[in-house]
Amino acid sequence: MKRKTTEEYKQLKEFGLARIHAGMESGSAKVLKLIKKGTSPEAIIEGGLHIKESGISLSEYIMPGVAGKTLSEEHATETARVLNAIGPDFIRVRTFAMHPLSPMQRMVEDGTYVHMTDTEIVAEIRLLVASLNEMHSYFSCADFSLNLLMQVDGYLDEKKEEMLAELDRFLALTTEEQQAYSLLRRSNPGVPYPWTW
Repeated sequence: MKRKTTEEYKQLKEFGLARIHAGMESGSAKVLKLIKKGTSPEAIIEGGLHIKESGISLSEYIMPGVAGKTLSEEHATETARVLNAIGPDFIRVRTFAMHPLSPMQRMVEDGTYVHMTDTEIVAEIRLLVASLNEMHSYFSCADFSLNLLMQVDGYLDEKKEEMLAELDRFLALTTEEQQAYSLLRRSNPGVPYPWTW
């Protein structure tokens, strides 16, 4: 996105471009290198700011779980840092799912990548949300069926504490309750279940 100037984006807006959807995935340089994204945190910030300054709406997509256990904390905090610098209109959560034939699956087999559990991914999202500023950005888990807690959804300057509380409710469950919740959600994708414990 940084290849175009703010003025070029303003011209695109005049031609009718209202929103840009960008697959950021992570704000961590190490994670971006791991997944061969071909960009850097600084480039993501620069491009994002060009779009924001032009007046075009920006939707950034992030990928919890993609860093694996080793880089999980850095993935969350660095992604929050980059998002705070940009202030996108939307932050859309796309939980990582590994294809069985992907190069990353081979990394699992040789022990260089450790896949994360649902509970670990929820904890990562919790750290991410806690690290985000209370800005007028819409944080959305509701529009992707692989997200475990689809009800974590709303503007950060209005519902950040509610979203943190929702994440904490899951993390406070026993292991058996967490597994039961995950099973229900995975058996019925797209259906956010109310708390019944």
